[in-house]
Amino acid sequence: ATYPDKTAEVVAMSQRLVRIPSVTACPEERIPEIHRAATLIYDYLRNHGVPVITFNEGPFPSVLAHFPGQEQAPAMLCGHFDVVAPEPDDSQFEPRIEGDYLWGRGAADMKSGLAAMLTAVETFLAARPRHQGRLAWLITSDEEGPSVDGTRRVVEWLKERGETIDWCLVGEPSSEQRFGDVIKNGRRGSLSGRLTVHGIQGHVAYPHKAANPIPVLVRLLARLQEQASAVVASGLDRKWDELSKILQNNPEMHDASGRQRKLIIFSEHRDT
Repeated sequence: ATYPDKTAEVVAMSQRLVRIPSVTACPEERIPEIHRAATLIYDYLRNHGVPVITFNEGPFPSVLAHFPGQEQAPAMLCGHFDVVAPEPDDSQFEPRIEGDYLWGRGAADMKSGLAAMLTAVETFLAARPRHQGRLAWLITSDEEGPSVDGTRRVVEWLKERGETIDWCLVGEPSSEQRFGDVIKNGRRGSLSGRLTVHGIQGHVAYPHKAANPIPVLVRLLARLQEQASAVVASGLDRKWDELSKILQNNPEMHDASGRQRKLIIFSEHRDT
């Protein structure tokens, strides 16, 4: 197919992906449709000369691709083509354009971003057939659900081959005021846990013999919220505290005469 410009090509690919009801993370997961979307992506990349590996061991397939002749790529574009169940019905799988907006299940999260990644392949390779860059794509169908057959499985496979990825660019939407105005850290660190509060079962006639765990839980959550707010308000950044210790306490950070080495560190724009 031919298109008047790149935007039209991205929109067309987005519409093709939106029309496939690749639903996960619900009792009515549509496994055949998920595989149909994976086949579309696989065929598109292969037809443009990009080597592709598929992972079909579980119900949720993944696609791993890389520039020709560049199997071990330190940079990776990541995305997913599964979506949550439509509401109220399957009409959300018929994409429509209203003004400057494309509407449909998965249009934002994240089939349009995936379409941009895919169509950029053809343009780049056509313009730079002898490029020296190394880039890979990891496209999964297990992001909305338990994430067992997606990125985790592919990363395990890469580790077995001794391959590592230095950084990833995920096409999830992160704009605030206009398209492309923000790039965010995908993983800033988190702590997850399970909190269990035990009570004592009782009867309404004997409330003094029972222990309702709900008030205790509410107080605990309030304290956690206070601590989290205090950390944000403090303006301190733990990663920079740890970096400071590394720079000051390690002997490698001083030259033979004992003078501290000077480093230039490029990080997020706000930190820099």
